[in-house]
Amino acid sequence: MRLAFLIVGLLAASPAWGDSWLDCNQSADPQRGISGCTQVINEGRSDAKITAIAYNNRGNAYDELKQHRRAIQDFNEALRLDPRQAIAYYNRGFAYYHLKQYRRAIQDYDQALRLNPRHAFAYNNRGIAYFKLNQYRRAIEDHNEALRLNPNFAFAYNNRGSAFFNLKQYRRAIEDYDEALRLNPKYAIATSNRSLVYRRVFADLNQAIKLDPQNSKAYNNRGIVYDRMRQYRRAIGDFTVAIQLNPTDATHYYNRGKVQAKSKRFYHAFADFTLAIAYDPLNANAYYQRGLTKEKLGLKNSTIEDYRKALALNPTLWQAKKRLKWLGVNR
Repeated sequence: MRLAFLIVGLLAASPAWGDSWLDCNQSADPQRGISGCTQVINEGRSDAKITAIAYNNRGNAYDELKQHRRAIQDFNEALRLDPRQAIAYYNRGFAYYHLKQYRRAIQDYDQALRLNPRHAFAYNNRGIAYFKLNQYRRAIEDHNEALRLNPNFAFAYNNRGSAFFNLKQYRRAIEDYDEALRLNPKYAIATSNRSLVYRRVFADLNQAIKLDPQNSKAYNNRGIVYDRMRQYRRAIGDFTVAIQLNPTDATHYYNRGKVQAKSKRFYHAFADFTLAIAYDPLNANAYYQRGLTKEKLGLKNSTIEDYRKALALNPTLWQAKKRLKWLGVNR
């Protein structure tokens, strides 16, 4: 991920070169940036750090034009003049990544992070490089750190999701793609990646059902995927088959109840949550979901009982606390 804009934050006050310096410091037009930075470098009137910034910015411009080797030459010069310029290591790592020299990219990201341990983008990009080397767990570690530093980093969620996908941890992959899309609903790559997971999951679940048509968990899991895709009729159908195969499994009733509620079939949802509770009386979430359903049906007193029961079973269930407060009830 290119971060030309970060370099601007490192720049000192503009010297006397006027337009050349301004051209060198913008990223909208790479050719203009190359021209401006070249003039600054050729003037030779700046101190080493300013010249290093000019080399770094020109390297960025070359990299934008896919002239990655020329970019690396400029980053090399920037680092010769200013060995502590973390962004130059980061940018050179990005250029090496484009050349598919992933190990050299990782080495540069290592240096960037040594100089700036809070560089979330460097963790993210190093994670991508590890991913390219099929080191998925190391990639996840880096994306975890990127997200610790920047919890709203949609790209890191997407990239971690891809690592989980390759480890066949499909549910975690979908959760990460969901979060990436929550943060950026127009994130096309995350949308595409999530659909790929769904296709793989469907293929696996269909095969599981083909091999063992009496596998209630496979139907249940496929129903969950249909639910995530908002294909509620199909989800209900799969949960119903799961119930027929294993009529004492509370999870199947609970899952079908949630989809019934999403479909505004509140009486059906009420019945499913009641059966889920009958087979698993310690399921706090089932009480909470039945309480929500009762609210929709106008059963206030009974609703309060369910929320209180949910909290008695799970005192950390903040959603139930919130609903009781909204209803004007002290726990």
